[in-house]
Amino acid sequence: MQFTFKFIHEKEFTEENFIISYCNLEAYKAIKSFQTWPEYRMLILGSEGGGKSHLAKIFAKEAGGEFISYDDEELNLKAKAWILEDIEQFGDENQLFHKINLAKEHSIRLLITAEFLPRYNLKDLQSRINATAKVIIKRPDDGLLRALLMRHFSDRQLIVSSDVMEYIFTRTERSFEYIKRLVENIDKLSLEQKREITAPLVKKVLEKYMPENLADESE
Repeated sequence: MQFTFKFIHEKEFTEENFIISYCNLEAYKAIKSFQTWPEYRMLILGSEGGGKSHLAKIFAKEAGGEFISYDDEELNLKAKAWILEDIEQFGDENQLFHKINLAKEHSIRLLITAEFLPRYNLKDLQSRINATAKVIIKRPDDGLLRALLMRHFSDRQLIVSSDVMEYIFTRTERSFEYIKRLVENIDKLSLEQKREITAPLVKKVLEKYMPENLADESE
């Protein structure tokens, strides 16, 4: 049996295409209840590839939100909502503090995302972050990992047999970013060698590109 996946464009990453599981259910519920956020703010924490950006797009559509960045000088103060992604990468603490304050002053709902909870030297900024309601996207469960594997292969229009899917699943690290990188490297090696995706090819990818989780040599 082989899986042939329909191509899913990034623009189709809507609420209908969001995979809900126990690990992201709290974050999903937070997005859906944006009208009740304390202080008009919410901070979603989670590792790369865990769905923070997907949730941000859902929020933007539902709340009429606009994506902004720390270096934006002209902001729409009449916007219903703003989205600030990856705030741990912001270099200017004053700019971040200013934007959080602007959102509060103008009753603009503010969705913030980060891989981890940042620590700031600017005490007032740290106080704002501490006072912000937070939800964490947890490590993925097996059901979500299987769905993500299928989604990543689908995005790349790759055909993978059920046996190979099971081979991959039993050897993968349980993390969002690992799954994403693994599929990228499987696609890369398959194209380079003009080979179908088989268990031996996956094993080679694990050994060559993913040394932190080597394939089972007893296979």
